[in-house]
Amino acid sequence: MLGIRVDTLVGEPSGVQVTGWNEAEREMLLVKIAARQPFLDFAFSRVNADGSQQKFRVSGEPMFNQSSRFIGYRGIGVELTV
Repeated sequence: MLGIRVDTLVGEPSGVQVTGWNEAEREMLLVKIAARQPFLDFAFSRVNADGSQQKFRVSGEPMFNQSSRFIGYRGIGVELTV
């Protein structure tokens, strides 16, 4: 919905910084995702290449198939007005 794919958050090799994301916030979200935990109103931000800042708030619930295999998150997110 926000145009932010989870694989861009979790797909980077260890030690590689994703440009623009607040690393402390990103790490908190990665811990939740790795543990397959739900998150509610998780706030995070990024700095774009032009120096502007974006702030987001997201909520997600882990989804599992009938075999209890994790298949992703279902949720919602909004861009906050700065």
